[in-house]
Amino acid sequence: MILLKRLQGAEYHTQKDNLIPIAYSTTKAGNICLYYKGGFKHYLNDHEKLIFRTDGLKELNKQ
Repeated sequence: MILLKRLQGAEYHTQKDNLIPIAYSTTKAGNICLYYKGGFKHYLNDHEKLIFRTDGLKELNKQ
């Protein structure tokens, strides 16, 4: 099992321009989690969900 570091708040916003998304998943509750190269993940907030596009990202199994 691979452990991913969850980025949130200021930590995410300072790094987001350098992150390379590789996959995403959705939860039963409708939350979207993006997975990034280097072992990071980030759950999208409501505004980010509205503008999220898959753009060829791999969809992982529902959590």
